[in-house]
Amino acid sequence: MSTTAPLNNRLLIAEEVMLLMLPDSGKVAFELENARYPLVGALLIELATGGYLDVRQEKKTSWVKATGSRGGTAPDDGLLAEALAALGDDEQKVSKFVENEFPKIAETVLERLVERGIIEKEETKSLWVFTTTQWPEKDPRPESALRSTITEVLEGQKDPDEHTGAIIALLSAAGVLDNLKPPLPWSKEIKKRATEIQNSNWGSVAVSAAVESVTYAVTAAVTAVFIATTATGVINS
Repeated sequence: MSTTAPLNNRLLIAEEVMLLMLPDSGKVAFELENARYPLVGALLIELATGGYLDVRQEKKTSWVKATGSRGGTAPDDGLLAEALAALGDDEQKVSKFVENEFPKIAETVLERLVERGIIEKEETKSLWVFTTTQWPEKDPRPESALRSTITEVLEGQKDPDEHTGAIIALLSAAGVLDNLKPPLPWSKEIKKRATEIQNSNWGSVAVSAAVESVTYAVTAAVTAVFIATTATGVINS
């Protein structure tokens, strides 16, 4: 996968989702093992925002199809261009794409954040064999600004735009919005608003369709992993 970040300073939705999910300590927590589902979903939403794909819903199944290069040009971001290429020329089930594509996307996004100078990569060895990698924060400003904006939206001080709304929807679908470290402000009212944002049409028709189908796929994928992990634990106990 392409790790090279573009020259502009705008973070992808996937990068901001990862930045929020990564604890300040830089230690990759258990929750990040399932981070690839909202991260892959974020790529689809970003492509929909840019006009690079269409979403079609048939009964309870959502399909996505690349519309080709927007205005004759491919995305200027290598990761988005790779995601667009992975869609191919035929329709794909959103759930299948989210569950199966880019299994190493978490590492890719982390490396991009290193290139941007936002986090650092630290590798240590124990017993001269086992390597442990941590990703501590280097520049706190991007995450601080992001947390401030998300807090304002969750507390009802401002309405979500396509970018912020997508981040909240993805984190809510992944079941991690109330478990971020450090935590965001949380209450019954904020939980209700987060759910409303996840289920609302606050973007264009294309983006709203993409968010709805992607968040459903992310929730299903994370739930399936949780059930499988729980079942394995019971069997082995």
